[in-house]
Amino acid sequence: MNSKRLFIALNLPTEAKAELVRLIDDLRTGRTGVKWCQEENLHLTLHFLGYMGDDQADQVKLLAQSLSGKFGQIQFNFGYLGGFPNLARPRVIFVEFEQIGSKSIYKLQQLLGQGLAKLNLAVDQRPWQSHITLGRVKDYSRAPVKIAKKNLNISQKHFVISTFDLMESQLKPTGAEYFKVASYNL
Repeated sequence: MNSKRLFIALNLPTEAKAELVRLIDDLRTGRTGVKWCQEENLHLTLHFLGYMGDDQADQVKLLAQSLSGKFGQIQFNFGYLGGFPNLARPRVIFVEFEQIGSKSIYKLQQLLGQGLAKLNLAVDQRPWQSHITLGRVKDYSRAPVKIAKKNLNISQKHFVISTFDLMESQLKPTGAEYFKVASYNL
C-alpha cells in the first residue's frame, strides 16, 4: 500500500504569489532565523489530512468531487499580517486570506471537515483561520521577528480562484515539495 502525505488546499494564482514573494522579500531583511516559503509552495490549506493509503485517498477524492461546482469562483485579497501564536513572538508568520463578498470558503472548509469526519478521518478541532503561511521561525536568536506592521505594504489587489485541490506533500531534506493530485471546480 502506498502512503502519501495529503492535504486539501486553494492554490493561489501566479500574480497573487508574486505579491506574496514581494512581501516575503520585505520581511526577509535581517531575519536569518526564519525559513521562508518558496513561491511554488504558497497556498491556503483547507484541511491537512496526513499520511493515508490509496483507499482513503480515493474516499477523499469522492468527497471533494461531491462538493465540486457548488461554490463558484472566490474573489480575495490579502488581509493583515499575523503570527501563530502571536506576532510579537511567532513560530509561524502568515498573511490573512480575505474573501471578498460571500464567505463560501468557510462553508467549503466546514463541509469538507464534516465529510472527512464521516469517513472517520482525523479533523483538526481548532477553529480554522484562513491564512497563507509565509515563513516559520526556526531560531529566535538569529531572527529579530518583532515585525513593524507600519513599514509593510500588503497588496490590496483582488485575485480570483476557481478550483480547490487535493495535494501531496513530499518531505525532502531541502523542504517540502507539493504536487497536485486532483483538482475540483469551486
